Amino acid sequence: MDTFVTYGAPANLIETVNTLGVPMYARQLARMDGSAIDVKTEASILPVNKRPRLAVRLFSGN
Repeated sequence: MDTFVTYGAPANLIETVNTLGVPMYARQLARMDGSAIDVKTEASILPVNKRPRLAVRLFSGN
């Protein structure tokens, strides 16, 4: 059994509401004047510790 797992959450976009998350989202948006295409990427990763009793708290003397 893995101690740490990661899950992908849906991106902050209307079309991803109530969907399963994926590791990375990429979106292309054409500029209004037609001169270029902007590429936007987003990753919403949720790390989960499935065995919290194995976690150790560390303190620093700084």
